[in-house]
Amino acid sequence: MNQLLINVRKTKEMNHLLINARKTKEMNHLLINVRKTKEMNHLLINVRKTKEMNHLLINVGKTKEINHLLINVRKTKEINHLLINVRKTKEMNHLLINVGKTKEINHLLINARKTKEMNHLLINVGKTKEMNHLIINRRPRR
Repeated sequence: MNQLLINVRKTKEMNHLLINARKTKEMNHLLINVRKTKEMNHLLINVRKTKEMNHLLINVGKTKEINHLLINVRKTKEINHLLINVRKTKEMNHLLINVGKTKEINHLLINARKTKEMNHLLINVGKTKEMNHLIINRRPRR
């Protein structure tokens, strides 16, 4: 993996936002490219509600605490914002975005480590007929 350029500024509450991508030949960059299709007007990332973490908004914009969370999202009318906004709480020290490798990358499992208040944060992007355009660009870079 030449460079996984996901720059996360460290803050007290959110020590690690580790975007952990398994290294494969095809996946030098983890570009999460959301293409617009009729069936997929919204990419709804289901997040279990917990007391401390009512919203896990996926925020690509820059805020003081998270200057760059560079997940490339193609802008379309329906998906103007794919906001990955991680509310910082004491309970959520690690948000491990874990991309496991499978042949076709069937699942993009954003796997959050278990903490008391946040037992599962499974953002599960499964392959379905209607959602065949959640493409993870795999371009080898020299």
